[in-house]
Amino acid sequence: MGSDLIIDTQLPEFDDAAEAGFLHKDILFDPNGKLVINRERCINPKLIDNFFRFLRHGSDDVLKQKLNNNKSATNQDRNCDAVLKSVLYPNWKIRHDIISYCENELNSMQKELNSSSNMDNENQRPIVTERIDPYAVKDMLTEKENRFKDYRILENWISNQKNIESIIQIRTSSVLSEQCGNNRDYIREFENFIKANK
Repeated sequence: MGSDLIIDTQLPEFDDAAEAGFLHKDILFDPNGKLVINRERCINPKLIDNFFRFLRHGSDDVLKQKLNNNKSATNQDRNCDAVLKSVLYPNWKIRHDIISYCENELNSMQKELNSSSNMDNENQRPIVTERIDPYAVKDMLTEKENRFKDYRILENWISNQKNIESIIQIRTSSVLSEQCGNNRDYIREFENFIKANK
């Protein structure tokens, strides 16, 4: 298990979510304004799902509104760049980082499961017969099933989140093309933003 991922939740998107009634202003994920992501939160992602909902509302869902609110800027390109660099791309990056973190945890779980299977196959565990302990074999099987269950749950969640992000980014790119011009590849710009802000 790797170290925890710490996310700063003091973001402008939360003000927008609170104004829309999605979040009470006094609710924080942590008293210090931090969200701690660990394996348990990846496996049981209710908190992450809520966080993603707030982030998506505060950026992608209100993108047209944000662009229209900033139209006072004299240059449309500067206006679009400001929203992209200060709101949208950082928001997408947070979601990308969390999904990547959980995917790394999934890979670690796979290695642990492979390792424990190898140990079982090589008979490195103490031999337990039903005559010595009638529940030991059942307990071992239940433990193994639970580990695989967590793995499958996380694998499915990651796949779903990647699909959701892809759909959202395509939809948002379409809005950006309408509002900011279609001569840019916004998804590729985001990939470059990730590389530049590792």
